[in-house]
Parts: sequence; structure tokens; C-alpha cells
Amino acid sequence: MAQLALNRFKTETVTLTTSDQTIYTAPAGYTGIVLYAHITNYAATATTVTVKHVRDATETEIIKGANVPANDAYIPLDGKLVLETNDSIKASAGAETTLKIILSVLLISGLASYAQEKATESNLSLGVDVQSRYIWRGLQLGGASPSIQPSVEYASGKFAFGAWGAYATGGINKFQETDLYMSLAASETLSFTVTDYFFPEEGALNSYFNYGDATGHVYELMLSFSGTKSFPIGFTVATNFAGASTGSTYVETNYSKKVGEVEYSLFAGAVFGDNDGYYLTDGSGLINLGMSVSKEIKITDSFSLPVNAALIFNPDQENIYLTFGFSL
Repeated sequence: MAQLALNRFKTETVTLTTSDQTIYTAPAGYTGIVLYAHITNYAATATTVTVKHVRDATETEIIKGANVPANDAYIPLDGKLVLETNDSIKASAGAETTLKIILSVLLISGLASYAQEKATESNLSLGVDVQSRYIWRGLQLGGASPSIQPSVEYASGKFAFGAWGAYATGGINKFQETDLYMSLAASETLSFTVTDYFFPEEGALNSYFNYGDATGHVYELMLSFSGTKSFPIGFTVATNFAGASTGSTYVETNYSKKVGEVEYSLFAGAVFGDNDGYYLTDGSGLINLGMSVSKEIKITDSFSLPVNAALIFNPDQENIYLTFGFSL
């Protein structure tokens, strides 16, 4: 199949008459950008010129009856003009005289536009969170020490691929976690994520590439619904389906609302089928109940620091946590 050239330059020169003449029409598959337009009067008498933009049946005068002095020139465009596919430029002279127009156009194919749009949809992001404690679904991981949590993600269209980690900064329990994930945004509110949780032990041979149930890998499939403006209630369902833990399902619902510059979220989460004690329950229980708040603190005109705090209860373990953190 023949391929469209991504970019093409065209120059058109036409001698004008008193009737409208089509100077240029953007062809199928292309968008045109008029870079330059120049009208020259070669006659010994002055005349006028009219230039129009035409889309479907709608004609819009760019200039109407502009004077072009004898043996002189006129520039009808002060800037650039975009021509969508099948848009035209028409022009006419006020008298039968020697009036010529020259037009320079840059054509960009639909393929180039598509590639550019896809490029803007693809991005690589890096970040790091610092939390006073690492609390995950009502469980304190990492011991009684702050946690540094780096992340990297590449997003392309509806897909995202990333890595996330958590590293305790002190204490007896030098907890570490390194996760890989892939997500699909099925819509603006619904997404699916597959995560490979891995919990390496410091100073040990962790057999990372052994993906059976005898290593630290846990594989989870999660469905998330973020809610809408008319129904601002979200929910998450996450099930361990392979690896060192299988069968447990975590279910969480949340309600979020922004008041001024502060975002509030109420949440409640429970686990079912936790027969291997992955969530430290006897099989099921309400393990994650609380409220979180977040906002951005303006540091300079070009930099704001996102901060967050959360009050978390684990009714099943009869624990309570108050955390604070920030993101870079």
C-alpha cells in the first residue's frame, strides 16, 4: 500500500481575475499550513483584491477589497493559516489587470498528526514518596521507621508499565519491597492492574527469577473504579492468584471530595479468603478503615510540594496509625 509523505511543501502561483479562483485546496489525508502569501500588482494602475477561506459551503473573507497600489505588492496574511482537509483559499481581483498571488503551504499528513498525538500520549515519569510509616491496606510494613518509596512508570495510550519500591530507613525490620505492574485503563473510571509483589530480604540470595510459590513473589489482579462526578464512590477488588499466596481477596470502597485546595478521602477495606494469613487474619476481617487528606503546598512560583496525612484503623488487629508524607 502506498504511504503518504509525512510533510510536503507546496508553492502555487495564480494570475487573478475578477471571478473567484481557487488558489489551493488541502488534499485528502493532509492538513495544510499557509506559511506565506504575497500579491503583486504588475499594472500601471491600482486595483483591489479579495482573499477568502472556504470550508464546505462557508466562505470567510480574510481580506475584502484591499488596495494594491500600481507596481507594488500586498501581504494578505499577518501570520499563518491552517487548512483542514478540503479547505480552500480563493481570491479575486477588483479589475482585469495583472495581479498575481503566490502561496506557500506546508502539508502535514494525517499519519504525522497521528504519530504526534501518540507521542504526547506516551511519557515516562519518575517519582519518590517519603512516608513516616509504610501502612498498606491497614498493615504496618517496614517496622517503626520512615519509608522511602521510589517509582518509575512508562505510559502509552491506555497502557502503563511501572516499578514501585519501599525501603525502610531504620529499625530492626529492614523491610524491602520491589513491585512490577502493568495496567490497562479500560475507561476514564475503570482500570485493570496485574502486580508482581516481591519482598527481598537484605543480604540474602532472594532467587528473584524463581517464579514459583517458594519465593517472595505474589501475583495480584486488581480491578479499580474511581467513581464519577455524579457518583463519587470508588471501589477496588484485588485477588492474589499465584505465587507465595493465593486465594485472598481484598475489597475496598472509598468516597473522595475536594474542599478548597484539600482533597479528603474516606475508605473502608476488608479481606476474604485469607486462609494462608497473607493479611494476618484468621480468614476474613475488616482491616483498613480511615480518612486521608492531601494538598499541595506552594514553595515557589514554579514548585509546589504535595503532602498527605492519614488516620488509619485496623479493627481486626485493633491497631491505629497516623501517618504523614510528601512526594517529590
